[in-house]
Order: sequence, then C-alpha cells, then structure tokens
Amino acid sequence: MAVARALIAAFLSARAATLLQQGALEPPTTSLADPKSVARLGGQTMWLIGMVAPFAGYLFQAVV
Repeated sequence: MAVARALIAAFLSARAATLLQQGALEPPTTSLADPKSVARLGGQTMWLIGMVAPFAGYLFQAVV
C-alpha cells in the first residue's frame, strides 16, 4: 500500500511539472521581467492545476 501511494505521489509531482511547463508555453510572450506575464499565468487553468498538483503529491507522501 505504501508503495502505491509513493508511486501516486511521484506521478503527481511529474504531472505538476508538465502542467506548469505547458501553461507557461501557452501565453505568446512570457517573461519574468514583465509582471503582467505572471498575472497571465495566474489566469491559466493548466498552470493553476500544475501549482496544486505538487501539494496533492505531498499529501500522498505524508500518508505513507
């Protein structure tokens, strides 16, 4: 059971990285020098899910 939860946690962490990258690639111009870029990322559903997924992974790790 612990192994299954650890694998789920690893999957969620990997999926979070993928979602964050996909969300960051969708806006036409993303630059950390421009504060509006960060605001645009905050409005992206894919990017927001990518921000939440690591916390779900941490919860699965805590349960183990």
